[in-house]
This record gives sequence, structure tokens and C-alpha cells, in this order.
Amino acid sequence: MTSISERFLFPPDVVPHTHFLPKHAFIMATVNGALKSGNASLRIAEIGSWLGASTLLWSESILRFGGPQAAAGSSVLSIDSWNPILSSEDLQSAKYQFFANAAKNDVAYNIYLHNAKAGSEAYGVPIDHIRGVSEDTLPGLGEDVFDIVYVDAGHYYDDASIDIAHAKRMTRIGGIICGDDLNLLMEEVDIPTARANANRDLVEDPRTGKFFHPGVTLAVGEAFDAVGTCGGFWAVRKTATDAFTAQEVRFDGLFIPSFLTEADQALFCDSVRPYYPAGFAAPHPTVPLI
Repeated sequence: MTSISERFLFPPDVVPHTHFLPKHAFIMATVNGALKSGNASLRIAEIGSWLGASTLLWSESILRFGGPQAAAGSSVLSIDSWNPILSSEDLQSAKYQFFANAAKNDVAYNIYLHNAKAGSEAYGVPIDHIRGVSEDTLPGLGEDVFDIVYVDAGHYYDDASIDIAHAKRMTRIGGIICGDDLNLLMEEVDIPTARANANRDLVEDPRTGKFFHPGVTLAVGEAFDAVGTCGGFWAVRKTATDAFTAQEVRFDGLFIPSFLTEADQALFCDSVRPYYPAGFAAPHPTVPLI
């Protein structure tokens, strides 16, 4: 019998991001918390999808924690250009050449399409996408319509600021705005260094000696008075039209993602145990994962 993981494509030379990262656990926890709070289904928008690993994780989390009925009533919308715009400085690094090469001939985009189709079939969550840059795509998505908006696209200051501004508008009152790559808070870094490198992806902060994404740090710090954060993942809850409070970021139910290969599942388990000794959650009793 073909395993679920064999239905998905994550070629190593296209930067898969399928190994365990704290954000993967917090994506699960965000869905679990939203369903526990009384939502029968969830409408999720993710700004930045690439190959669709996060798309699959949002979808499987809804099924695992909410069951087939919640999955069928929910939706995940991916917004991405699948054509990363990188500065000339960043393109000098082989790491970023990976992204540029994967965008050629729509390789990354076509892998996403394959994974999104397979994910919707496996987990029962309708998945759709809009291709384009944020300035063109996000204004047409309405106000107060999403339960969760996830920001994980461009790391440069202007890109992150635009994404967050639209996320604030798109999220319904009571909903969650969250994102990744907040390695250091604004109050922790040397601000002149951050501003001088606002259009660089990753630089070393002279104040802490740690590497961080200056554009993300500045954009999040300017948009919100406080955020909940752990392991680079950050979250706020929208409490009124233009009011937000820090959302606690914590582990709240984990499972082993079925789209991971057997080797990556073992790595996931080994990696997550130090963070979450409570172990993994049992699937929803009516979930027929095959």
C-alpha cells in the first residue's frame, strides 16, 4: 500500500523545509487552540507557501484536531508569487540561489500545485491559491474574513510591513495573526544595524551576537505593541478593529505529520521530544487517515 508521504513532492534541491522546526509545532497548536475556542471550522490564509509544507500542515491539523466535518467546512488559501525577489547582496549566497533556481520554469510553483491537490484529497480541506505579489493580491481579499492569517513570505522590511498591514485588515475580530522568522524582538537588537540592513534577509546583530531577519523584526515591532513568541514563531489576537494583544505561543497537541517521509518522521520525533516531553496527540477518533 502506498503511504501518504509518497503522494507528495519535496525534492531536496528545492529547499523543502520539511524537517522539524518550532513553527511546525506552533502551527498545529494554533489550529488546535482555534478549534478548542469554539470554531466549528477555520478559514486560513497563508501569505507565503513555496512548496506547500505549511499548507499541508494547516490542513492536516484541522483534520487531526477537528475531524472530517471541520475539515470539509474549512479552507486554506495560499498567496505567493512563487518568484522570490532577492537583493543583489543576498543573491551572492548559494543559499538564496536555491530559491532563485527553484523559481525558474515554475518548478516550485508546479510542486506546490501537486502538493496542494494531494493534500486536499488526503485531508479533506479545500485548498486554493492566488499567484502574485502582495501589493496586487492582498487588497482584494476583504476585511474581517479569516480566522487565521499566517505571514511567512518576504523577509525584507517593505514586504513584511505590507503583508502584516493587510493581515491586520483581513483577520476577523477574535482571530489570530501569526508568522515566522522573528528571531529577535525589536527591543533586543541594535536598531541602527537593523534599519541599515532592512532589505537584507539575515544579518548578525552586534548587540546580541545572534543572527536575525532585520526586516521582520522591524515590521513586527512597529505593527504591534507586543507579540507572543517562541522559536521564531510569533502570534497576536485581534480584539477589535485596530486592537491586538499578544497571543501565548506554546505547545498544545502534536502529531507526526503524515506527509513526511519515514526518515523525516523519525527525525521529527527525535527533534520534538526535548521541546514537548508530553508526547504526541492521538488523532481525532473519526479521522480515517490511510
